[in-house]
Amino acid sequence: MIPNPLPEPVSLHLVNPDTGHPIRTWLFETQRSVRIGRAEGNDVVIPDPSVSRFHAELQFNGTDWELVNLGKNGTLISNHSISRARIDEQTLFRLGTGGPLLRFEHSGVGFECLNTIAGAVAPPQSIQIDESQKDSQVRAIVESEYFQHLQGISSKLRKRSSESH
Repeated sequence: MIPNPLPEPVSLHLVNPDTGHPIRTWLFETQRSVRIGRAEGNDVVIPDPSVSRFHAELQFNGTDWELVNLGKNGTLISNHSISRARIDEQTLFRLGTGGPLLRFEHSGVGFECLNTIAGAVAPPQSIQIDESQKDSQVRAIVESEYFQHLQGISSKLRKRSSESH
């Protein structure tokens, strides 16, 4: 009997509903299930009053990912409440009516992955640098949790790329 294959890496993004850009990103490399909720101990903890302690779970069934509602406030895809639904690349779902918006993505190797995780923000046409504050601003960016997270993802992608060549 052949065991179920491991899932490819996936990302879950907490999305700003006004801009569509990620506020926070979680990367899951080999997990078959991802628990989402307000309580500590979930894989994705969102401290929002509209989120149940154990609100939803992403489950990999060997071929597809499914979203399962566990919370009393409901889980919605396209404004329709679901109890269980198959999800695809770029599926947006909401935890409770008016609650946080999340986006599910497969995290492929390469620039597209980093671009998606970084929020797909187009670079500005020109950048004005205030030389007197440059060092302190660069230090603040480099020490930020988000930058450290991106560096970790970048290292993993470089490692995968070198292993495939």
